[in-house]
Amino acid sequence: MSWPDVAVTKYAALNAEQWEETMNCGRCAQVTCTDASCAGQASEIVYIMDQCPGCAYGDLDLSPDVFESITGQSYTKLSIEWQFVDCPISNNVQYCLKTGSSEFWVAVQPANFVSGVQSLSINGQETSVIDSAYYFLIDGSGESVADLSSVSISLTGVNGEVLEETLSLSADECTNGNSQFSSSGDMTQAPVTEAPTTAPVTDAPTMAPVTEAPTTTSTTVQSDASTPAPTSTPSATVASVQEEASSSGGLHSTAAIVGLIAAVCVALGAAVGVAMAVHRKRKLLEASKNAEDRDSMASYVSVRTPRSEVPVLHSAV
Repeated sequence: MSWPDVAVTKYAALNAEQWEETMNCGRCAQVTCTDASCAGQASEIVYIMDQCPGCAYGDLDLSPDVFESITGQSYTKLSIEWQFVDCPISNNVQYCLKTGSSEFWVAVQPANFVSGVQSLSINGQETSVIDSAYYFLIDGSGESVADLSSVSISLTGVNGEVLEETLSLSADECTNGNSQFSSSGDMTQAPVTEAPTTAPVTDAPTMAPVTEAPTTTSTTVQSDASTPAPTSTPSATVASVQEEASSSGGLHSTAAIVGLIAAVCVALGAAVGVAMAVHRKRKLLEASKNAEDRDSMASYVSVRTPRSEVPVLHSAV
């Protein structure tokens, strides 16, 4: 990968939607602060070198140097105005061959171009884009697709201009081409948006050139490079309500169980009481019956004639 020396300090990360899966990587944008808190209307040209996943449509995440230069501040978000412009480059386009490339698998990355790239073909064949690294690829699936010592490249810019090159390419190296895009005149004005709530920014991103020109939009500015995408989490209020509802439901269930156990205990107690009362009643009845039996026996004994009083019959012989 190759980039101008100035891109090391004057860079920006573009929102994911306008990043267009790396197709706007490597382009340039002119940025002006329009926020009331800015000291003036200074502007800078930045190189789009990364995407900002957490940025809204129209937003740019600026390097610290550029942010301080146009706003006089650091680490906040402000309203800006920006537009794609030609990069201040005077030498020719470069073509970088990805590590691991061979006659069977060719991945080429254009770099150092004045205006954005729309497409690239190799030996007359259309390519697919490795959007994570901005390489234009032909995969022969085991068949030879190019002689790396003589590769024909057709590069189409966002303004429709086509550059034709035949070059000898080496893996993991950038080769200078023989031409450069003419000025695209891409200066579409972008509307201004309101400044969002504050949010600090991160470090400088890694570089990689890009293509395709969307219409420019207004945006907000952050100091530094791409910020991480926000994660969606429930609000504390919602979480608290859910937690309280869960706890309340648990208490009601416990009370119901305790009440049920108490009711069962009362029922068992009543049943035991009835059983004991029946038992006592039965014992009383048995005691009464035994008493009557004893009384009856006593009466029988008392009316029985004593043996001594029973007359004895003797024989008259």
